[in-house]
Amino acid sequence: MAIVLRCVDRLGIVKERFIRVVHMLDTSSLTLKAAIDTIFSNNNLSMAQVWGQCYDGLSNMSGAFNEFFGQLAMVVTVLCGSCNKKDMIREMQKERVAAEIGIVETEKGRGLNQEISLVRAGYTRWGSNVRTIASLLNLFGEVVVFLKYVKD
Repeated sequence: MAIVLRCVDRLGIVKERFIRVVHMLDTSSLTLKAAIDTIFSNNNLSMAQVWGQCYDGLSNMSGAFNEFFGQLAMVVTVLCGSCNKKDMIREMQKERVAAEIGIVETEKGRGLNQEISLVRAGYTRWGSNVRTIASLLNLFGEVVVFLKYVKD
């Protein structure tokens, strides 16, 4: 496990510092947390000053999360399997946005209501999984309608 800290100095400049590499025999979340706590303690660092954390290594997640992201990948694969499917979702989204603008549920203006497409997740990048979930949530209504259509 590689430990890298990213911080912002008093001038607002982002700095990254490599702390160390730790050999891990077990990559369970409890073991990783214990190693991180030890490194923080040995370097007089406080978790109270941590604003965010980022982990690369989706394979370290336990069963429920692996299952969730596996199901998510299958849904996105079904939805993005062809240009026709993508076009159907795009048209449903356009109709929904037009209807929402018509009843003043959606704000209009430059840069708003852009076309959204589903994003495929990377295998081990948390950021790509977050983008996949966000795109799925933004298109949730269309996804449900489309999956019912596929089922029928």
